[in-house]
Amino acid sequence: MRGGYRVLKRVDLNDVLTLLERLERRGYKAYREKLSRLEFTVPCGIARFTRVQGDPYAPPSVLEVRGRLHLKGLASRYPVATADYAYRFLRSRLARLSRKRGSGHSGYLGLPKPSNAMIRRSGFEVHQDYFIARFWFGLPARGRRILGYEAARMLEDSIDAVCSTIRVLEKGNSSLEEHVKVYAVQEYLRSLLPRHRLVAFIGNGSILPRRCGWCEEPLANAIPFESPSSMRIELETPWGTYEGMGIPRGFTVITGHPFHGKTTLLEAIAAGVYNHVKGDGRETVVSLRSAYWIEAEDGRPVHCRDVSPLITRLPGNNDTTCFTTSDASGATSMAASIIEAYEAGAELILIDEDRAATNLLYIDPRVERLAGAPPITPLASYSHCLSALGVSTMLVTGALGALIEEAENLIVMKDFKPAHAEVRESRLPRNCVKPRRRPVSTRPWRSKPRPPRLVGKDGYELNLESNRILVEDGQYTTIALLLAKPWRGTLSEIAKRVDELMEKGFEAITPNPPPSLAEVRGLDFVYALMRLPPGYVTTS
Repeated sequence: MRGGYRVLKRVDLNDVLTLLERLERRGYKAYREKLSRLEFTVPCGIARFTRVQGDPYAPPSVLEVRGRLHLKGLASRYPVATADYAYRFLRSRLARLSRKRGSGHSGYLGLPKPSNAMIRRSGFEVHQDYFIARFWFGLPARGRRILGYEAARMLEDSIDAVCSTIRVLEKGNSSLEEHVKVYAVQEYLRSLLPRHRLVAFIGNGSILPRRCGWCEEPLANAIPFESPSSMRIELETPWGTYEGMGIPRGFTVITGHPFHGKTTLLEAIAAGVYNHVKGDGRETVVSLRSAYWIEAEDGRPVHCRDVSPLITRLPGNNDTTCFTTSDASGATSMAASIIEAYEAGAELILIDEDRAATNLLYIDPRVERLAGAPPITPLASYSHCLSALGVSTMLVTGALGALIEEAENLIVMKDFKPAHAEVRESRLPRNCVKPRRRPVSTRPWRSKPRPPRLVGKDGYELNLESNRILVEDGQYTTIALLLAKPWRGTLSEIAKRVDELMEKGFEAITPNPPPSLAEVRGLDFVYALMRLPPGYVTTS
């Protein structure tokens, strides 16, 4: 060991192939004894096994290849899109090479299935002038006897798959160019939102419905989106002009009858924090990157949040300026989530009435006459205060007509298209109470990802199902690694630090990253952090 790192012996790929052949019929532990000490030159860089499995039934080993990369054109300007293309290309090559070659995971070569979102993944990273590829490598054996010749063939073929991927990136082709262009258009459209005072843009012709509730594929024969003239806007990009519906800042209400596309529109806007691959149907649907999905979460913990702007008093004279509980109700959980969103730096809150605590959205005057003055400032009123604080709200409702009266932007959905839309005069906020920003300090919490949950070693299950913006299993793995570190600061400071770590790469999060990590926004990490069990979060 030198400086905390293992000193590796550097050899040539042919030396490793010969070594593997000589291990034929040896005991399985010989893999770890020999391979964990080596790094080896390959045609496109340097390779090494960052993890060597202990037996064929254990999770597969990890092979990492890194080397110089010379990109040109759009590919050099958009490394996330280039890496996303390379990840999908390499995954398809490895899938063709992967096959059963003995016991357990023997012969497996692969990467986790990606979503339609173009995001950073540890399986393939592109930095300024170099790349890092990581993938699962199931070292083959029959029983626990090494199949050395099969291992050598796997290594040679998989290295060729990586190097052929690099050749495609450096030479370029029409497929790569189109992939990066689709990403670039979405990045440019999103960059125009603040200039036009918009929180989201839905391009005409977009296909918003999905094939099923848990599917990413667009619904076949779905009705293409078309903007009403009242909200129609044209956004100019270097690749052409895109026409669609621009949703302004402020309090937006989406209404209409059941099964006419209200929630579908909201979910598409939530997905718009990411760029999507060609064929997804949402390639021109973009929203502010800082959008935040909120639902009622009965039973969630709350760690000293100032919910007094929304809830002025609680039974037992509980302090609502430092509201703490291990078992929040629907209304108090939503109130805490809204305040956390503001503290973390969210600029757009998304709420679906079907998943919300309606008593936080609106107070019926008839109930008020019977029960007296309510201890709640409903979101219908406080949304204008949030707007003054720089946080827009978008809410789906089919039953609460009073929300329509408060809306600054109204969208009526019919047959999955906006049948009516209007932008009204902005409401002046009244009697606004600004929430206090309270710094937090957290203890490391170690867990295993079981999407959509993280299961802690203490037995606590952190359920993140309510965060509809998480789209890949690898994001839960990344969150689990981040929660295993201590954190200190305001929620916006913590969110910003996580975003900075994502920019640096996955080695900034953990040494020898596995191929199964995916990018998370700082907001999504704060979402998880504030739902840690009692005792792990303290507030100053």
